[in-house]
Amino acid sequence: MPITILFLSSAEISLPLLGALLKDKSFEVVGLVCQPDKPAGRDKIMKAPAPKLFAERHGLEVFQPVKLRDDTELLNRFSENPPDIILTFAYGQILPKSFLDLALPLNVHTSLLPKYRGASPIHSAILNGDKVSGFSLMKMVQKMDEGPVYHIEKFDLNEHIPTGILHDGLADLAAKSVPELLIKIHNSEVEAVEQKHAEASYCSKISKDDGFLDFSDSAEMVFRKFHAYSPWPGLWTTFDSKRLKLLDIALSDKKLKAGEVLFEADKLFVGTSKGSIELLQMQLEGKQCMHPKSFILGQKEFSSGLLPS
Repeated sequence: MPITILFLSSAEISLPLLGALLKDKSFEVVGLVCQPDKPAGRDKIMKAPAPKLFAERHGLEVFQPVKLRDDTELLNRFSENPPDIILTFAYGQILPKSFLDLALPLNVHTSLLPKYRGASPIHSAILNGDKVSGFSLMKMVQKMDEGPVYHIEKFDLNEHIPTGILHDGLADLAAKSVPELLIKIHNSEVEAVEQKHAEASYCSKISKDDGFLDFSDSAEMVFRKFHAYSPWPGLWTTFDSKRLKLLDIALSDKKLKAGEVLFEADKLFVGTSKGSIELLQMQLEGKQCMHPKSFILGQKEFSSGLLPS
């Protein structure tokens, strides 16, 4: 008999794993639970979570409770014939005790627990200059990311890897590793180990404002932020009361004060509290993406200005 799984996810990172489970005859995915469709963009057009679209293409039944804890109909439906495993991967809601008790509740969390409990573990690993990331397969409890861990899979980080690349790497890693782990857990071949709670660290949800940059940071931290917030929310500062997006940057050895701008030999540099960066591509609010020479031609006062520090 295949292992039955109720899959909960609202994020694109879960798609490789969900696809692997659907293809593997060892499993039967009995449904997908995700967040409701939400308005997106300037026109506020309703947008469905990526797992919903993926599930519908594969004929998988989809459920979208506004609040899982209040959805007694969904609970009753799966109480009648409980799955073997409830598996979450970036679902976006905390599971109530009623669902935790329904089946073995497991979660794929993209950090090496107890490090980076919370909503932004991928960004946090890059911001902190970690040399290794990975995911933890844990048993869920009522406290956030505090459950015992069955397995940790590591992923080596290259220097200054962007969030988008790490995101995709961990998605593929989970797809390759988790199915076999689920079989071992189901067959009681693996035991969960309690986390070292005293060593726990936490991270919060990333917002658009997190991309704001002042140059009181070091050049190294600016560079980390650039990669951590790529592709979203991006890195930006302000100039002439407008938002200036930094689309591509590099570390530099120019000696400049924090926020000081230098345009030299068609290259553009900005100082930080320690070191400097070179601006390779930028976009001023209302303008197109530009390289330094074109940007300065239209904004000559920029080269003698001072950016926030």
